[in-house]
Amino acid sequence: MTIDERTRRELYLRLEAVLGVVEAETLMEHLPPVGWADVATRRDLDALRNEMEHGFSMVQSEFALARSEMATQKAEILTLIADRLRAQTWVLFSALVAGIGAAAAIARL
Repeated sequence: MTIDERTRRELYLRLEAVLGVVEAETLMEHLPPVGWADVATRRDLDALRNEMEHGFSMVQSEFALARSEMATQKAEILTLIADRLRAQTWVLFSALVAGIGAAAAIARL
């Protein structure tokens, strides 16, 4: 049986006739505004909780993977910076030694 507004109104009128206005209104307020098929059950809520937990665990896994990838990239960048800084230091040191050598040679002339 489908419950519609007409059916609800008929129920209210019958309750009003049997119980009185206040009691009929109180009872009607405790009924769901739609059919019972639209009301969530404990099983529905448990299924939703399981889906949410699964979704959250997947998000956590993806974040863990992203953190791992970022840590790897950070290590690669730091290694590259150290290698370039070492190479630059050797070039500058070599140029400085060559400049001192050239200045010494010019001073002997």
